[in-house]
Amino acid sequence: MFKPKITVILLIFIFDVLLSSRSILAATYYVAANGNNGNPCSLAQPCATIIKGASLLVAGDMLYIRGGTYNETVEIAKSGTASIPITISGYPGETVVVDGQDTIPASDWGTLFRISGNYVVVRDLTVQRSKWIGLELEGQYDQAINVKSYENMETGILVRGNYSIVDGCEIRGNAKRNQRPGGPYGAGGWASGLSAARHPQHVTLRNNKSWNNWGEGISTFEAEYTTIEGNIAWDNWSTNYYISDTKYTIVQRNISYWTSSMTGSMNGGIWLGDETYNPASSDNKIINNFVKGGDRCFYSWIGANGGGLVNVLIANNTFVNSNPASESNVKILAGTHRNTIFKNNIMEQDDSVPAINIEGGTSGITFGYNLWSKTPLGYASGINDVIGDPKLTKSGPTGPGLLTPDWFKISANSPAKDKADVIAEVSEDFFRNPRGPYPDIGGHEYAGSGGPPKPPTNLRIIN
Repeated sequence: MFKPKITVILLIFIFDVLLSSRSILAATYYVAANGNNGNPCSLAQPCATIIKGASLLVAGDMLYIRGGTYNETVEIAKSGTASIPITISGYPGETVVVDGQDTIPASDWGTLFRISGNYVVVRDLTVQRSKWIGLELEGQYDQAINVKSYENMETGILVRGNYSIVDGCEIRGNAKRNQRPGGPYGAGGWASGLSAARHPQHVTLRNNKSWNNWGEGISTFEAEYTTIEGNIAWDNWSTNYYISDTKYTIVQRNISYWTSSMTGSMNGGIWLGDETYNPASSDNKIINNFVKGGDRCFYSWIGANGGGLVNVLIANNTFVNSNPASESNVKILAGTHRNTIFKNNIMEQDDSVPAINIEGGTSGITFGYNLWSKTPLGYASGINDVIGDPKLTKSGPTGPGLLTPDWFKISANSPAKDKADVIAEVSEDFFRNPRGPYPDIGGHEYAGSGGPPKPPTNLRIIN
């Protein structure tokens, strides 16, 4: 008779062998526009539709889609596992387009390409012209890699499943239902190009480009623990980044900018909101971002249910020149603010627009170690502030799709050098360079920085 411990070890061994065998036996299937659904979905005899190929998949399998245009709705309901996911991919070197032609899916709020299973990777293809949503990650631990989502009526890529990732995708021209002048469904609605929304947790939106969407560029809404990092968003109709009704979200190392290529509603940079108060926003971090132009580089507003900035860190961002019609470079609306830090930021505003506008007082917000290109209104002044030109390098083109992070670097004689406070949560800059004991104000840490010891942190909450 086996002893219990030996039995458990044997079962674990058998399970590992079965997993390894399944991985070795994993199948690869093929779809081609000139295929036939009576075929076995092999390379030599591909099937004709993605949904047919997907019906064969089990954990560890790969579905390659050969180049061409596919006018079909797709739902992947099969699941992989953490060690052997399912992968659906465009064939290497070929262009794959799933095209809804503005007519499918027929149902309201339907999705052209939905992943409802878990541990599924979709990559290297284009989803476009859905009548509603383009690509949706509804399952858990799903990934969209190098997907292009163009000109869908609603959200281009929507993430609703926990622990999912969108990486290296391009999102353009979505939310057409909101198009001005009125699109096919008239004006209205605030869909996003790319969004983690409706209560997912631990979603990562990374290294994506989002532009010319008729709503928000990149957003998280009614979500928790979202990470939004390394993205570039420009010229989106309402705002480039929208963070609302979310807790424990990190927005870091992103670029936002505006050109004259799209006239929008508000044209914001980074917005924080509380539309539904579900959950009430709190414990979010906005760090090491570069923002240029638009109507308010940074804006915090409160919805009808109240709220305020609660346990929020806004640090080491570089905000440059809201447009001349703006109320201010930074605007914070009245609310019940608590334990919020606003420091180590650069606010450059070279015209008559105020550097900051805060309504309803600043109780609960601590200011300090910020660099202002002009003296801010008195209530925003903080300990160890710097007033002066930050001397950004502003190198390279600034047209649509052309702005690089180098434009926001500080130069050798910048007054931002060595003037920031040490913040444990901001140990690196935008470029992942270490901050060290003498950090610089703004998103860029100049090479070779170093200076005298800093005075002790003694920030004050201004009432």
